[in-house]
Amino acid sequence: MAYDSVHIRACRHVGPFGLFLKKHINIISLMQFVVCIFFLLLMKLFEISLRDLLEENSMFLRLLGAKRWSFTNSTSRVTIYASDEETNSLLETRDMCGDVSGYDALVIVHTAVTHFQHRQRYRDTYGNFDFTRPYRLKIVFFLGLPSDPSLQSEILRENTQDGDTVQGNFTDTYRNLTYKAVMAYRWVSQNCRRVKVILKMDDDVILDVHRFFEEFVLPPIYQQELIFCHIWTLAEVERTGKWGISLQDYRGEYYPPYCSGFIVVVMPAIVEDLYETARDTPFLWLDDVFIYGVVRQEMRDVQLVNLDEVAFREEHYKACYKQYGYRCKYWATVLPEGQEFISMLLSLRAERLRVWGPEKPKTDNYTAML
Repeated sequence: MAYDSVHIRACRHVGPFGLFLKKHINIISLMQFVVCIFFLLLMKLFEISLRDLLEENSMFLRLLGAKRWSFTNSTSRVTIYASDEETNSLLETRDMCGDVSGYDALVIVHTAVTHFQHRQRYRDTYGNFDFTRPYRLKIVFFLGLPSDPSLQSEILRENTQDGDTVQGNFTDTYRNLTYKAVMAYRWVSQNCRRVKVILKMDDDVILDVHRFFEEFVLPPIYQQELIFCHIWTLAEVERTGKWGISLQDYRGEYYPPYCSGFIVVVMPAIVEDLYETARDTPFLWLDDVFIYGVVRQEMRDVQLVNLDEVAFREEHYKACYKQYGYRCKYWATVLPEGQEFISMLLSLRAERLRVWGPEKPKTDNYTAML
């Protein structure tokens, strides 16, 4: 019968058992053929299950305490993050972290070397108590080394004048943002022990400071392993293009859930562990994926909480405020290059004063947890 020869060929793949069938059985029933195919499928499923069980970061290996097993050949490159060198601070703030307990939040700002104007407008707004009253923010800028050495003298002059920049031992480029991220958490873990809450921001973020403190509620003392942000889930790994990652650097098809890093609220209790875990995690140049996805997942107990109050796209932010005014749910977004930063913040402040008046005190939502 036609299916007999097909069956014999299929059974060759099962080794000696298939040869035995071919030699000693002349008539093979349809039922035997089905059983043989089922056996082959069962073996394949067993192989897949075994690979999943022993793949990198599987729950099985986590329970055994094993890390980073791989089925790739032994010549595959595994780059361990060289944090002690690249994230060393070459330029410090004037007062290190100072008495940060006197501030309502520490704001760590990722900034590009050439963004002198961005940093100044942050000082004039978020760093200005007359603007943020009754809340007080400690602003610290993090940057790398300039590609153009002539800019270093301007950076030194800026730090002498304002004393609020930390410079790392790496060239400030797009693919070195991971160094900047880990340097910032290293610096905070070593210098800002008494900080109340940490806001990580890029230097192009519009933030309604008063809305943040009036609406954001700090978690209780027993639930501090949290990171609040706009969360990306089921993000597919791109192998080509601007964000292309090779199989050698990341083997999965999808990244773990991670934060959009333009604004992230981090609980101080996890900062030291965040830095120490990053030191022992294979390098990935996509900073948000690395810190808030891969490293955060390695920490096991740290949860991501979605911040529905931040708008990933500025057009959503503007449309919401156009329709609802100060009742709009958003209090933060990213401004495109060239947008009027100061005027928008002044507009938000004027709207707040119109709604609440000038003497609105700190809300119990925030201060009760401090």
